[in-house]
Amino acid sequence: MRLNKHLSGVLILLGLGCAGGGGARDPGLHTVETGPLSDAPVPETERDAALEAWPQDVAAEEMVAQEYLDAVPELTPEEEAVAPDVSDAEAGPLAEAEESLEALEAVETLDPGDDGGPMEADECVSCLPCPDDGIECTEEVRDQNGDCVTVVAKGFCLIEGTCRVYLEPDPSNQSLLCDPDVDPNAFVPHAGVHC
Repeated sequence: MRLNKHLSGVLILLGLGCAGGGGARDPGLHTVETGPLSDAPVPETERDAALEAWPQDVAAEEMVAQEYLDAVPELTPEEEAVAPDVSDAEAGPLAEAEESLEALEAVETLDPGDDGGPMEADECVSCLPCPDDGIECTEEVRDQNGDCVTVVAKGFCLIEGTCRVYLEPDPSNQSLLCDPDVDPNAFVPHAGVHC
């Protein structure tokens, strides 16, 4: 079989091209690392510019926070006059509650008999705590008139200056019991107790 001259030439060229062309390299097939583009400058993009401008010693969170603060517009004097003061680092609901509590603590308790005029600290009798009677089951409080009264704690009787617990019997008469719902100041007969 006889091959056409042109066909055999094409086959030879094709074979040489697949085998690397006999050692010759096409200058257009160079890689960036080894070819003529290895020394070419890389085009600068916005990201490249941002990375170059980024301070290398600042944490990313600080940069984001600073960018946020830089983006906040300055207030005009009119806006600043009505804007709330947020310079306090502890501002918030807790700080407001503490301020309210401090304001309440600063309020003076007025004597109910006060005429509204200036009052000295020693004049406010109802402002002073009631003296403690030393009895454990009682509490001394001021009534609505400002007078000290003794209140017996729930579940106790105060009989002849002694605290008695609910349903405690009278030591001299076992048929009488402490029942503060009936009388917190005396032993009383109790239903179901027979003497």
